[in-house]
Amino acid sequence: MWRRDGSVAFRNHRTQGYAHLPYEFLENAFGFEAFPDVTVPTLVLHPIRDPLFPARLTEAFAAGRRNVGVEWLDAGHGMTEDPEQVWSSVEALFRSTD
Repeated sequence: MWRRDGSVAFRNHRTQGYAHLPYEFLENAFGFEAFPDVTVPTLVLHPIRDPLFPARLTEAFAAGRRNVGVEWLDAGHGMTEDPEQVWSSVEALFRSTD
């Protein structure tokens, strides 16, 4: 359907409306390595109630990478439940890299 129609509609949590994502986005994504080597301090915020991205993907990405941290958030895909927790985590990462 996505390929045939050329785009897919998805709910935009920021605007509360719908947007269209072109199929070329997916085709372009296949050109990148699934788990690239990350050499800078990296924090992955993963919402534990995210129905779209399984926790095992985050665990696989972080495995063996000493510079990658994971913080599990009690949130859904949009991580809108506790913005202070999100900001606090990001701020802590920035402070740790001074």
